[in-house]
Amino acid sequence: MIGSGKTLRMVEALPNEGALVIVHCASMRRYMRQMIFDVRGASVAERIDVRIIQNRSDAERVLMGLRGSVEVDHAWWEYSCRDLRDLVSQMLQAIAVASHKGADRREVWPENQ
Repeated sequence: MIGSGKTLRMVEALPNEGALVIVHCASMRRYMRQMIFDVRGASVAERIDVRIIQNRSDAERVLMGLRGSVEVDHAWWEYSCRDLRDLVSQMLQAIAVASHKGADRREVWPENQ
């Protein structure tokens, strides 16, 4: 079940310590879980949480107050509505700051550069 392209590159780059991966539907969650297992092995797969975000309520439930590594599958950006993409983008920026990935604000908000 090894795929190719953007999703495969994202899976290969997931941190060994664990991460949250966002997808757009249940079938993609199953596919992603299997791909992570196939590509990264069982020990990494058990530390990766794959969650579905389809609406604002899902986004708030999954992302509110979260810290750590969060990856969003490219298909999520393609299949989600603009308002939801904007909300999740803002929440990801906040997670990056809270996780010290964006110690310099310009790293997180490129429009400030």
